[in-house]
Amino acid sequence: PYDPEHRVAAVTGAQSFLGKEVIRRLEEDRRYTKILAIDIRKPDIPMTKTQFHKVDLTLPNADEEVAHALSRERADTLLHLALLSKPTHNKTWAHELEAIGTMYVLNACAACKVHKVVLWSLTALYGAHPMNPNFLDETQKLRGVADSRFFTDKLEAERLARRHDNVNRASVVTVLRSASLLGQRVNNYVSRLFVFPVLPVMIGHVPFVLLLPFL
Repeated sequence: PYDPEHRVAAVTGAQSFLGKEVIRRLEEDRRYTKILAIDIRKPDIPMTKTQFHKVDLTLPNADEEVAHALSRERADTLLHLALLSKPTHNKTWAHELEAIGTMYVLNACAACKVHKVVLWSLTALYGAHPMNPNFLDETQKLRGVADSRFFTDKLEAERLARRHDNVNRASVVTVLRSASLLGQRVNNYVSRLFVFPVLPVMIGHVPFVLLLPFL
């Protein structure tokens, strides 16, 4: 049974930057007695409460392996972070990981009746459209870029999460759409802009940027 004071959380994409940061915080949270790190490589961070489970989400038996770990350790929460933060030339592999891999993970959660499921996604799915308001909310349409596999795979992952939520009414499903990450240990196209002595901007435009100092 679900116990809010003795929780067991599973994290897919555990070796990713976001996965490792989440595990670090779960390790410090007394409410979590055990953490399951699910990835093809063990996270290279200190882990006390965390158990590593090697699972390749692109393989056909991934749902069985994830379900076995969730069931054996009685996980009540799963954070699905095994999605890409930037496009890759290997589009077939990316589709297997993000779309098919998400299906496998949600199938495992349904079989094990996981109480809470969190899917990481991106605000970029709203798309850069001139009619978008300054402040987007969840009622805005996810338009992304129609001919981009990078966006369509993530849209498929969100569709699967909505279906899981509709079918498994006892489960709580949250889709967390983040903007580009920025921090001391982050290396992406946004952080690399600050390497240059001069940062070009558009004349007369001040973008809305919210910096969260947890990275």
